[in-house]
Amino acid sequence: MSMIPDTGSDTKSWWKSRTIIGVAITVGSTVAGLAGYGIPADLQGQAVDLVMSGGALVGAAVSFWGRLKATRTIR
Repeated sequence: MSMIPDTGSDTKSWWKSRTIIGVAITVGSTVAGLAGYGIPADLQGQAVDLVMSGGALVGAAVSFWGRLKATRTIR
């Protein structure tokens, strides 16, 4: 079931496209890196720790949610 309401149209605004948003983020971060902007080394370590902890938390939450919403047993 989609979270996006069906309006009967196969089109959407360009700025609502996840592909376009992803490309914009990629291009923006690449340009920032080429311009000399970066994340300080101490913050890079903290960012990695945050992503790893967040990934574990999201994985556990998805597993729990999936089991709650399951309609069939596991063999």
